[in-house]
Amino acid sequence: MDKQKPFRKFKYLMVGNILRELKDEDDLMLTRVTFYRLEKSIPFPPPHRTVGKWRTYTREEADTVKRLIKENYNL
Repeated sequence: MDKQKPFRKFKYLMVGNILRELKDEDDLMLTRVTFYRLEKSIPFPPPHRTVGKWRTYTREEADTVKRLIKENYNL
């Protein structure tokens, strides 16, 4: 039987992690496109970029981003 490998753990969070946490915590479903639009209109902390240009956030920055999104949607 083929078992799925567990997801890799990173010391930083990416956009997908933030969107998943918003869905799990507040039942707020956002797409990446919506996240990127919000990123332009709300003063998010600037993301760190990996070599592959992925947006990454520390835990504190991710919590700030989630708080700002919730405030934008009046949650």
